[in-house]
Order: sequence, then C-alpha cells, then structure tokens
Amino acid sequence: MEKNAFAGLHYSWSRTIAAVAVVLLLWWIPWWLVIASFSAHILAAGIVALVCEIIYGAGAAKSLGLPYWYGLVSPVSVGICAFALLRSAALTTLRGGVVWRRRHYPLNELKKYDKL
Repeated sequence: MEKNAFAGLHYSWSRTIAAVAVVLLLWWIPWWLVIASFSAHILAAGIVALVCEIIYGAGAAKSLGLPYWYGLVSPVSVGICAFALLRSAALTTLRGGVVWRRRHYPLNELKKYDKL
C-alpha cells in the first residue's frame, strides 16, 4: 500500500485528506452516535446506522470468504487503511517520490505519467 495508495489519489493531498475524512466519518460516526448519544432520536439513528454498517461489513467479509464477525471489526480495519493511506502520502512527499525495490522514483516523474 505504501507504494500505490497515494498514487491512487493522483498524489494529491487534498484528495487524500478528503478520502480519509469521508471514510472515517462513514465508518466511525455510527459508533460515536451510539456511545455519546444525548437523545433517544440520535441513539436510534446511531443504532440504525450501526446495524447497516455491521450488515454491510459482514456481507463484505462473506464475499471475501472471511467469517461474518469480521464485520464487527470493520471500523478498526478502516482506521488502519486510513493510517496506511496517510503514511503513504507522507512518505512519498518526504522522500520526494516512491522507493520500491531499493530504487527511488521521483515524484515529478510519477506525476508526469499519471494520466487518469
């Protein structure tokens, strides 16, 4: 992921921050709504969102041949992926490119061939 995650967002920090924010909001807000709810309506909305998230996570796990209960830990895995994306962006920026198989590929060269 270190080599390709930032590239998948066209080496753009704004896209990276937006992607991380959206993913974390979608996967973590239901948990916060349930944990920190201050009214019955917010608690109900959080529970509905959380049930949808767990069902989605369980279905995704099943489609990958994994146990259903992996859907329960999907917010943790989403957090790890968000961290990996931020780490990829930071290392690529700090290094001025990507290091792969002990070779350095400069960021300006990588951007030159980024046609998407």
